[in-house]
Amino acid sequence: MDDYHGELVADPYRWLEDPDSAETKSWVEAQSDAAEAFLASAGAREEIRSRLREIWDYPRWSPPFEKNGQWFQSRNSGLQDQPVVYQMGSAGEAGEVLLDPNTLGPGGTVSVPAFVPDDSGSLVAYATNADGSDWTTWRVKEVATGRDRPDEVHWSKYGVAAWDATGSGFTTARPTGLRRGRSCERL
Repeated sequence: MDDYHGELVADPYRWLEDPDSAETKSWVEAQSDAAEAFLASAGAREEIRSRLREIWDYPRWSPPFEKNGQWFQSRNSGLQDQPVVYQMGSAGEAGEVLLDPNTLGPGGTVSVPAFVPDDSGSLVAYATNADGSDWTTWRVKEVATGRDRPDEVHWSKYGVAAWDATGSGFTTARPTGLRRGRSCERL
């Protein structure tokens, strides 16, 4: 029970706030099993799955954009779990994969909600989140080598990034109007 100005309020599900506890994992598994048993009995399930696959299987892409002669674009060929970030020499090229979030975790559960090249086009700051979480980790990738630099900014939420004028670092900030908290970090 929590006491809010003399009013006692029950919170019987507080234990579910810890997603890593054995108790929570067991509960989630039991809920998943119950849902799966119910859905398995739905006669049209495979028909629905097939139709959804058909509807979702079409290529999608963002508009390409340029930074100092390097072009960038995200693309999904159709049924990929996450869009892939490409680097190209010109807007019309097929280009090469710079970042494929589908390879970053099991089952395509890691996404790249943001990527921001520096002004030189040689570095890209990119954010990843896993398993549908709002929390992101920012990393820096070297475009020429495809390697990540060792620095990381953890626990950013709803952030956007901007490179500083020298290209030696970037700042993440929470857009105005969202929850308060730690709002800026520099890498």
